[in-house]
Amino acid sequence: MVNRNMQSQSQNTRNNPAIFISVIIPLYNKEKYIESTIRSVLSQNIASFEIIVVDDGSTDHSGDIVKNIGDARIHLYRKPNGGVSSARNFGIKKARGQFIFFLDADDEILKNSFDILKNLSSKYPEHNIFTSNFLYQDPLTSYPYCFKRKEGEVKNAFFQSFLKNIYLRTGNFMVRRTQIQGIHEFNESISINEDFDFTCRLLKGHKIIYTPEITFIYKREHSELSISSNDKKNHFISIVKIKGSFSQKLLYSQYIIKYYRGFLGTLRNDVRYTPIELFFITLAITIEKSNNFYKKSLGKF
Repeated sequence: MVNRNMQSQSQNTRNNPAIFISVIIPLYNKEKYIESTIRSVLSQNIASFEIIVVDDGSTDHSGDIVKNIGDARIHLYRKPNGGVSSARNFGIKKARGQFIFFLDADDEILKNSFDILKNLSSKYPEHNIFTSNFLYQDPLTSYPYCFKRKEGEVKNAFFQSFLKNIYLRTGNFMVRRTQIQGIHEFNESISINEDFDFTCRLLKGHKIIYTPEITFIYKREHSELSISSNDKKNHFISIVKIKGSFSQKLLYSQYIIKYYRGFLGTLRNDVRYTPIELFFITLAITIEKSNNFYKKSLGKF
């Protein structure tokens, strides 16, 4: 059910053509983080945005915290739990900005994030997707995640993603609304790595503009937990196929290797790979190790 108290102000804002960016935040039991996440958006240097929070059946006080912030640019919707992909698709349908920006309910963006992305869109008006570098943090280390150091159009985005020269994730890219509303949606059958599946599909039909400027900090507080076989049905691993162009096959192979914690893991799972698929899995890990060794030798890590 949509929060009726927010409907009228939401409608007024959505009819305003001056909205530059719609920030879509799926929310489920994040009462500890959601206010900080929203405050990071409200602190942006530009004001032409709306925040669409989709409370996906939270059982804590997350939705009430959003409601009490009391900024007219925030539009809260409540719906029965359907998963993060369902919540994002709901938000896409409600968005009215020129661009859509996805943000998780426990992440924060830097104060100049929208300035940087907006400047990119002004410099390259014929493009539809704009992305930036971001800072990766865990308890032991902190470093810029993407290796690419020059601004501009990305040639062969799949291969550049494979090399980690760029990386599209929630919190560091915006896409023109007309390119996804009613065209691209998140796969609602998966809820783990659903964003990777979504961005891979975006990469197929669009040229990407990238900046090495950091606009977002990804805080990895805990090491990645292993995923049991019971979880696979909700994971992108359950549907990923090694197909497409040469670069796409490398990127998907890299993903499979990462999921199974290394090359040997891919040989011990319950999936039967064809000889060509095994070739790309082998090639992907070989190129990745060589690339990592080369960058370490240059002091890039």
